[in-house]
Amino acid sequence: MRCCTTKRFSSSEAGDGVYRSQMGGNFWFTANSGMQAWSTVLALAKRGGTLLAGTANEGVYRSTDDGDSWVNSSKGLPEYAQVRALCAAGSKFFCGAGGVVHASTDDGLSWAPSGTGLPATGTVRSIVSAGGGIYVGYGFGCGVYKSTDEGERWTAVNDGLPALQLVASLAASGDTVYAGLIDQGVYVSTDAGGMWTAMRAGLPDAEITALHIANGGVYAGSNDGALMHATGAGAAWTKADSGLAPACAVNGISVRNGMMYAATSGGLYRREAFEVAFKVRPHGMNNGFIKCFTSLGDVLFASNYGCGVCFSDDAGNHWFESNTGLRNFFVNALLPLGKTLYAATLGGGVFVSSNSGQSWTACGAGLNSPRVLSLHANGGMLYAGTRNGLNGSSDGGATWSDMNGGALTDLDISVISSDSATVYIGADYYGFLASTNAGGEWQLRNSGIPADPVFHALLREGSTFFAALGFDGVYMSTNSGADWSRIGLTLPPYTFAYALMLHDGALFLGSNNGVFVSGDRGATWIDISDGLPSGAFVRSLTTANTVSGIELLAGTDGQSVWRRALSEITAIAAAPISAQEISLAQNYPNPFGAGADAPGSSTSISFSLLHSTQTRISVQNVLGEEIAVLSDGSLPAGVHTVRFDGAGLPSGLYTCILRAGDAQRAMKMVLAR
Repeated sequence: MRCCTTKRFSSSEAGDGVYRSQMGGNFWFTANSGMQAWSTVLALAKRGGTLLAGTANEGVYRSTDDGDSWVNSSKGLPEYAQVRALCAAGSKFFCGAGGVVHASTDDGLSWAPSGTGLPATGTVRSIVSAGGGIYVGYGFGCGVYKSTDEGERWTAVNDGLPALQLVASLAASGDTVYAGLIDQGVYVSTDAGGMWTAMRAGLPDAEITALHIANGGVYAGSNDGALMHATGAGAAWTKADSGLAPACAVNGISVRNGMMYAATSGGLYRREAFEVAFKVRPHGMNNGFIKCFTSLGDVLFASNYGCGVCFSDDAGNHWFESNTGLRNFFVNALLPLGKTLYAATLGGGVFVSSNSGQSWTACGAGLNSPRVLSLHANGGMLYAGTRNGLNGSSDGGATWSDMNGGALTDLDISVISSDSATVYIGADYYGFLASTNAGGEWQLRNSGIPADPVFHALLREGSTFFAALGFDGVYMSTNSGADWSRIGLTLPPYTFAYALMLHDGALFLGSNNGVFVSGDRGATWIDISDGLPSGAFVRSLTTANTVSGIELLAGTDGQSVWRRALSEITAIAAAPISAQEISLAQNYPNPFGAGADAPGSSTSISFSLLHSTQTRISVQNVLGEEIAVLSDGSLPAGVHTVRFDGAGLPSGLYTCILRAGDAQRAMKMVLAR
């Protein structure tokens, strides 16, 4: 991986394209739209609103929307150009295409060879600009060249460099220029390239692959994993690589906003700029959009959407990338079948791994679309739902046949289930369908389902189905989909249903409002989101066996994986709770808060008890801290109302918890100033 010197971006040498972070490197997102799936990005440069990316064999890509989309912008460059160096200097962009420096005077739209005086041989490894000069570093014996007129004329500036001038990297600030050489350490010039002197004390004999000036000194990274620091020209080098993976090439270094980044062949590392040790960013989990989970034995697998597949062999404590052979990293579904694992991708078809995710191969001759949304297996049949209907395979995915029965073409099949006689599917914006003759014909079973449904999850337990329909909520059918009714009416308003899971009789829901559990088949729900980040969208749920017991894992949209002990949750869900015994109404008004100390800063909370019982009603903040007790004592049966005053409290999300005997209810409240 090569770290870029452009704010918030990182490039990659592993064929992954460009990654972007807007949160100081906590989470990294792919930013490759418009690039080829195999694009290997070697360099980045930015000026104003234009971002350029140099690739291994596709020339230059250009983006004007902060990396959201890219267009190849290689006009004037050689075909299949390798661009290892990019730089913005003055009114121009410069790139190194093989052994030739090219310049662009139209903001990266087209390119032409730059000026006169450059060598006819060699490979351009680095281009930097500082102090009115532009410097080009060549590998294979050409050394360093400099221009002071935006690339019109170039002059060799090699006095003091060794005879075999193999320059791998450059860094410059003002009149100080550093050159990293292959097996010959670092040289420095303090007079804008007029004379070079060696800075080798303490450096390894290796290729100096990265240089960066920061913190009153200079950092040097090598291809054997060393990261060194010197306090300035002529100073000795000291080690600065504590915490980095050993023997992984350091391909890029950057310091931004007090944070130091090291891009290595073993992943991206970061630390506070003045700390000593790095802390690894979990490779493969940087995005944190966890689309789905599955497992093979004790190994957990997750789709880190846009970043491929990750696995964990320690119950989710640590995650590792599992993408060898996977050519599309937008994984919509994972399916274990015996010792084999299948992955459905959005644009690459279906991939299969027969070695626990160590490597993947494409399968899918005959798929009616490469945009695969869902997978399912039953009775020796493998099913794949695409954006063009349903496919079936009886040979483990080697070949596929159409199962559309003339009714499913152009439909997005997002969920699939089956029993011994019937195949069931959910088609987005269409409805729930069933086939009793292996896809020959389909019957629409939409009674009770809202118009234009979007299926996020489907659970089957005998003839009972549960469906998560996004903003339409949760629906249940007790007669194999013939009739549906909405459940979860006690959930907070505007709860979008994304993930469903059954465990020991408890029904779990992942939503835009966190995680809920129901012990009565969805009639009533308890919020179990304590500890989750505020605003976390929970897209997937699973369980993991740990030394301390079973834990519930929640995969979020942009905030990675969170966990909670299942024992404390199921104890709540198993409590004898019913709508007839205890209920907690949504507070009114909600949101509330017309300003500090104003009457509108309070809200009414009503609840009902079927029997006289010991009752406690309290309020917690997003950290799970109890900030108010509204009632605590024995109350008679009937309807009761209490008030919560938010005066003096910050705006945000608060949780009201009602406990009556062994029963518990919870609901969210929003305080908005």
